[in-house]
Amino acid sequence: MVSPHAWRSTSPVDVPAKIAARVRVFDTGHARKTDATDAHAIAAIALRSPDLRVLSFDEELDALRLWVDRRDELSARRV
Repeated sequence: MVSPHAWRSTSPVDVPAKIAARVRVFDTGHARKTDATDAHAIAAIALRSPDLRVLSFDEELDALRLWVDRRDELSARRV
């Protein structure tokens, strides 16, 4: 979950996992995934790909997600 305040100053984009994996392999020469190589691959894609989908913050969806998480917690306690 991301704070709505973080969305105001940035324009987050959706980087598909397949593309990130390809860039990571080409960049490092292997498919080992570390936080640093993954962050570098995603940043490179975000900077060089103008056609990525820009994400938006949906307050209703966020509230629904909280309710679903709470329901899952309550039902897990009963089992």
